[in-house]
Amino acid sequence: MSTWTPNWPPSQTEVFRDHGYASCEAQLLESNLLTLLLAAETAGRIKFDKKKDIESELWLSQKTLGGLITELKKGGTSEDLHLLLTEAKTKRNDLTHHFFIRHAVSMDSEEGREKMLRELQNIRFKIGRARIVIEQFNEEFIERVFGLSKKQIRVLYEEQKKKQG
Repeated sequence: MSTWTPNWPPSQTEVFRDHGYASCEAQLLESNLLTLLLAAETAGRIKFDKKKDIESELWLSQKTLGGLITELKKGGTSEDLHLLLTEAKTKRNDLTHHFFIRHAVSMDSEEGREKMLRELQNIRFKIGRARIVIEQFNEEFIERVFGLSKKQIRVLYEEQKKKQG
């Protein structure tokens, strides 16, 4: 339960909520790209140009969304997938770096906040679509290459969680 109760209109709360939701989609996209790249490296389908002494997960986790997309492109992706991911990156960058600045005046009115909510829905949809594509690609790739279904991965995950306490 929150101890802070802001005194602003409900639509302003909705703007912050939807901004957070879109940001979450972007983080999930990054996480799924990282997973895909690590699985592809493990399967011998991609090789990273990094120092030998650094773990791939650490090396990749230091990359931006654009850097992860670049690494995936180096490994060979369709132009359609690259365009989908690039559009999601552009939307994420705008969301993170420009959205509230661009809409500073919009926050002052109900109509402005409604416009912001429509734009946030569009941003979330574009990023979310890319996330879903990569997530499905991950599942298919891991099952085809490693022979692990989504259900098997869930069981392994739960077992690992129990071991870690």
